[in-house]
Amino acid sequence: MDHMELENGINQARRPEPGRGFAVASLALGAAAFLCIFTMTLLPTIFLGCLSILFGILSRGNQRKPGNYALTGIIVSSCALVINFAMGALSFYTVFSNPEMTAQYWQMVDDTYEQMTGMGIEEILESYGVDPADLR
Repeated sequence: MDHMELENGINQARRPEPGRGFAVASLALGAAAFLCIFTMTLLPTIFLGCLSILFGILSRGNQRKPGNYALTGIIVSSCALVINFAMGALSFYTVFSNPEMTAQYWQMVDDTYEQMTGMGIEEILESYGVDPADLR
């Protein structure tokens, strides 16, 4: 084995596999998306989950199937997105199917706008020509 063959073997051993960075990023973002489920916020999970799926797909390169890290990231982020949407739909249904909870929600919105602008939500809607009774 001459010097040139040895050097080529070392360079090939040091060369990282293509798409490895995207695959690791997909796994990390998928785990972060899954952890964001517990914060009960919709947007961070959606943002991180979509990025994770995108990076998992990009990690394939010219290969037909993604690597293990990318596949795990895609699966975890997909599960996080499904759970996130299910929790959001359940929350929306819970609030707006019960008239008492709907009234509490609108009172909370009214209190928030009162604190922020000094006007209640009904006054703001009327200033735009919207009848607040139409929304309830």
